[in-house]
Amino acid sequence: MLINSPFRRSEIDFLRGIAILLVLFRHYRYHDYLYDIGWIGVDLFFVLSGFLVSGLLFKEYKKHQKIYPFHFLIRRGFKIYPIFYFFIACTLIAKLIIKSPIQANQLFGELFFLQNYLDNMWSHTWSLAIEEHFYLLLTLLIFFTSRFQQTGNSRLFFFIFIFTAISCLFLRIYATHLDFKLTNMFYSHNRFDALFFGVFISHWYHFKPEKLKNFTEKHKGKLFVFFALCLIVTPIHKAITSVLLPTIGLTFIYLGFGALLLCMLYTDLRASIPKNKIIQGIYRTIEKMGVYSYSIYLIHVVISIIVKNLRIKYQLQEELALILYFCVTIITGVLLSKMIEIPFLKSRDKYFPSKTS
Repeated sequence: MLINSPFRRSEIDFLRGIAILLVLFRHYRYHDYLYDIGWIGVDLFFVLSGFLVSGLLFKEYKKHQKIYPFHFLIRRGFKIYPIFYFFIACTLIAKLIIKSPIQANQLFGELFFLQNYLDNMWSHTWSLAIEEHFYLLLTLLIFFTSRFQQTGNSRLFFFIFIFTAISCLFLRIYATHLDFKLTNMFYSHNRFDALFFGVFISHWYHFKPEKLKNFTEKHKGKLFVFFALCLIVTPIHKAITSVLLPTIGLTFIYLGFGALLLCMLYTDLRASIPKNKIIQGIYRTIEKMGVYSYSIYLIHVVISIIVKNLRIKYQLQEELALILYFCVTIITGVLLSKMIEIPFLKSRDKYFPSKTS
């Protein structure tokens, strides 16, 4: 889907904007609490990604009663790879300029999206690896279920979600028991449940739309309370020290974000927000950040490092440095998207048009 596509959902982009805001605060320590909880933005991205990517496959299946896996993965490649490999190329050039050593295992991990299992050049690209691994497995899953005309089987997808949720939770508990460390949260096999919960919601959204709509509208208040409770009972501000967090805590977080997603799917936020120019301006800004969230996510750690060094060198005030960090990150992300991501998406739609158009 093109960035300026009329089929984009404002509410989804707003949630993505909230996710990227949280991540930005995570990688620039301005306020301790915002820094401590900012990492949950990635979990929100996981649920949204599972919902959106599976939705593309479900729409393709509904139209053709089958999917075209290679065609779909090529289209995903046009979305993910150009700007990512440009980012890695710039990293290599920068390392050569400052004469910093280039480690083969780090480069290999980044180039083949294995940076969450091997070494990496950048600390934040592990989440991209998880999503890439999940896209491949999800495409295979839906391809095989489509061969047996079972892609629309809600019971089957419910059991797959339950199996994934229990398996990932068990693996997280086992890993935490063996060796309690933060990197356990970076492994794909420990985190697929968050993405598949998005798939589960998407399946109902596409194959049982009336039931899902009726359920959500009837229980919207309870769903929002459930979302809040999931975050409250999870010690999200103690990512390094809490044993609860990397086990059942991650389950609570994605269940809560799934409930929030359901609420947003059946809420017209643009019509709901007060007719106040400042509030509407904030909403549109966050929404636009969601639209360009991928490129902003890629570049934000680089800008964070630069601004931190400038703050120390020129003794900038904390608030000024924070504003500089946000403005430069967002502007750079938007420019990168317009120069690289959008042209490649246009080429993709020209040479590999969507099967759902």
